[in-house]
Amino acid sequence: NQAAEKVEVSVKDIGYIVATGVGMEYITFANQKVLESLCLAKGIDFVLPSTRTLLDLGARKSLVLSCQGGKAIKMATSGRCAAGSGAFLEAAVNILRVNIHEMDELYFKANKNLEIQSTCAIFAESDIISLVHGGAKPEDILRGVFRGVAGRIYSQLLELGLEKDVAVTGGAAKSKAMVAALEEKVGFKILVPE
Repeated sequence: NQAAEKVEVSVKDIGYIVATGVGMEYITFANQKVLESLCLAKGIDFVLPSTRTLLDLGARKSLVLSCQGGKAIKMATSGRCAAGSGAFLEAAVNILRVNIHEMDELYFKANKNLEIQSTCAIFAESDIISLVHGGAKPEDILRGVFRGVAGRIYSQLLELGLEKDVAVTGGAAKSKAMVAALEEKVGFKILVPE
């Protein structure tokens, strides 16, 4: 109902519902359940058809997808650890006691490139706490966090094979800091659909 209202469509006018992603099995009213990677490939082809590599940065994981013409060709997903995800970014701002809406602004104010390279979220959180106790500024720590996440995602990109155009979706794609850190890593502009 909320989704239909947002796009100004009557629920009665919806003829077919596809469920995807985490929890799709709980959408009992769906006509079909489709893997997230297939939906992402179709969706990005509709919105940004020049995309050949898609990064989906979700709360629990990051997914890198090679796609063309609405078809998923190959994919690589982050491991079980949350260090390459939106949940990790949220944990970092909680440790730093800053508002999640301030993280972009703080990233661009940073003067130092601190390294937070732990591939495990728990160890990375420990690194952040150590930096806080060592007197590092929150903005410098946040830049290190974003650059660390971008580094882990870049490894996934290399594993899959990086091909332009690259687009990013998911909750973390709303972060200008996350996109800037990724662009710094890949060395070119990344597309972000509205």
